[in-house]
Amino acid sequence: MEKNKTGKYFKYAIGEIVLVVIGILIALQLNLYKENYQTNSIRKDYYKQLIGGLNNDKVHLEENILIIDSFKTEYNRYLETFKKKDLSVEIMIQNILKVNLNANLISFNSSTFQSLEKSGDIKILSKVIRNKLLDLKSKQDLLVERVNNNSLIQTEFLKEYFLAIGSNSLSERISSHPKIKEFLNTEINQPKGFLSLESNISWKLITEKSSDFKEQVSEIEELIELINIELKK
Repeated sequence: MEKNKTGKYFKYAIGEIVLVVIGILIALQLNLYKENYQTNSIRKDYYKQLIGGLNNDKVHLEENILIIDSFKTEYNRYLETFKKKDLSVEIMIQNILKVNLNANLISFNSSTFQSLEKSGDIKILSKVIRNKLLDLKSKQDLLVERVNNNSLIQTEFLKEYFLAIGSNSLSERISSHPKIKEFLNTEINQPKGFLSLESNISWKLITEKSSDFKEQVSEIEELIELINIELKK
């Protein structure tokens, strides 16, 4: 009898252990499901934030493309004036001043990327999106550095121009004041001012290429498409 009781108790104990193990496995599975659900929810929130920032960056890039294309159109229009005979200095200067020589600064929306890196949550993004995001960020940083450095150089060209001739309206204002014109004659250096504008244009033509911005737009569109695919999963 004692042996029979021992056998029953042994079977009961094994049953209890099995139930406990099953309970633990179920709890672990539920906890894993909960964690995955929370991670997926956080991931989707990041994806939505990234799409918003990337769309803003795309608009910013497209605006710069329009500015660069407009500058080239204005410059080509300026070149056309040299086909006319006996072009006067005054008209030549008026025409070059119609070319937009303002220095451009660019920036990108990096708040979500910085949050991802700082929190370490960047690892929850899909590997493809993570790699493309890191590559895009690296290229954006290089573009910002180059464009903004170019803007500083362009500012120096414009500074030389204004130091050479004063304000754009100065010549017109003193045209009917011979004494002032005579007084400033040795100070106003129109040739130097004109050459500084020409140098600025040449620099912009070499360093500002819409193709660089268009390449970034294409990469952003590709990244947005990949993120949208992930959001639908």
